[in-house]
Amino acid sequence: HTDEQMSLNALSVMEPARLDFNPRMFQYGGAYIYGLGAYLGFLHIVKAVKITPDLKYYLKNPDEMGGIFVAGRALNIFFYFASVLAVYFIIKNLYGSNMGFISSFIFAFCPAVYFQTHIMKPYIQSLFFLILSVMFALEINKNRYSARNNILCGIFSGLTIGTMPAYFVFLFFNMILIMDLKSGKKSNILFTVACAAFIMFAITNPYALLHFNEFIAEFSGTGG
Repeated sequence: HTDEQMSLNALSVMEPARLDFNPRMFQYGGAYIYGLGAYLGFLHIVKAVKITPDLKYYLKNPDEMGGIFVAGRALNIFFYFASVLAVYFIIKNLYGSNMGFISSFIFAFCPAVYFQTHIMKPYIQSLFFLILSVMFALEINKNRYSARNNILCGIFSGLTIGTMPAYFVFLFFNMILIMDLKSGKKSNILFTVACAAFIMFAITNPYALLHFNEFIAEFSGTGG
C-alpha cells in the first residue's frame, strides 16, 4: 500500500547510538512507530526477518523487504482479533452473550475494519486502544469508578492518540460518558483520566511535544 513505508522511513531516520529517536513525522504516533520498531527488532533477533540499514541489500533481496511488510501486517491481524474480542466482551456485559456474539461478528466483517489486516498502518491498533478506553469509560459511567478504572481509561485514551493522533476526536465519547455520571466526583474523575491520557501520550510521543509546532503543522496539513 502507498503509505505503508512511512513507518519504516520514520524508523530508518532514527539514530539510537546518539539516543536520537525522533521519527521526524507525526502523522502516525510514537506508540505505533516505537512498538513496530521493537517488534521488528525482536523478529530480527530470532531471525524471522532481516533488518539492515543497507538499502542495496533489499534491492538484491526483495523478498526480505516483503517479509518485513508481512510481519507488520501480521501484527495488525493480532490487534484485529483482539479488537473483535474486546467488542464481544463490552456488548456481552451490556446486553448479554447473544448480542455480544452478533455485534462482534458484524464488527469483524466490517470492510473498514477487516481491510486493516491487509496493510501495515496504525489504525487497527489505535482502534483497539480506543475500544478498551470506552470499556473503562462505560465502567465509570455505571458508577464503578475507582482509581484503577479511572487510570486505565486514561492510559488507553492516551495510547489511542499516542498511536494515531487524529483519533483524538473519538475520545469525546469517553468524556460524554464520564460527564453523564451522576456523581459530584465526575470533575475529579475527568481530571484523573485526562492526566493519565496526557502522561501516556507524552511517554510515547516525546518529540511531538519537543517539536510541538512541527507536530501541529503536520497534523493540520494532514487534516486539511
